[in-house]
Amino acid sequence: LREEREIRWIEAPSWSPREVLVNEKKVLGYTLTGQFYDVYQEEARHFSTTKIGGLRESRHAVRIAGVVTSLRMLQGKKGRFAAITIEDGNDSLDVMCYTDLWDKVRGSFEEDDLICVTGRVRNDKFSGRLLMTADDIMTLMVLRRTMAQYVQLTLHESSKDKLKALKEKSDDLRIYQRMNVRMDIHTKNRVGSVYTVMKISPDWLDEARIAGLDPQIIY
Repeated sequence: LREEREIRWIEAPSWSPREVLVNEKKVLGYTLTGQFYDVYQEEARHFSTTKIGGLRESRHAVRIAGVVTSLRMLQGKKGRFAAITIEDGNDSLDVMCYTDLWDKVRGSFEEDDLICVTGRVRNDKFSGRLLMTADDIMTLMVLRRTMAQYVQLTLHESSKDKLKALKEKSDDLRIYQRMNVRMDIHTKNRVGSVYTVMKISPDWLDEARIAGLDPQIIY
């Protein structure tokens, strides 16, 4: 006899665009529906002075935003350095990060994260490609704290009960950035906006999205 089993659907929060790509890469070894830079491209335009494809050799420092596609440590004549490759959806750039700077930023980002690199670009005679020597590297959360005006949250009646848990999670964060937060309130008892300062992390922003607070970074 064939056994009939009841199928039960369990409600679960939808994945963020980044989570979709992360899970595709875990399962397939590559992303199927897009690139990691697609997730950040609207924000990235606030961070960089030019696109990678527009770079030329220069004595002047430029600022480039890109997603880390490769990160490894190498030994050179000047000691150990990090060799980082970033891409911006169309082009890629190799970045050298020497020990003094690497000691400051090590562990703050990994592959598939967006970073912003400031440095000078030269032609590498061995590879024939442009190569940047990094003077400074900033992670996405540092960039948001430095350049964004505020994080905008929208509070509806349905998400009101979840705000307390998010506030407690923010208070418990220790190493993440403090940012201005604007709360737009649309509940039956109140309509308006309030401003505060909270500690924000990427996970916190994703939990705010799942809670229905529609977090937006306003520049």
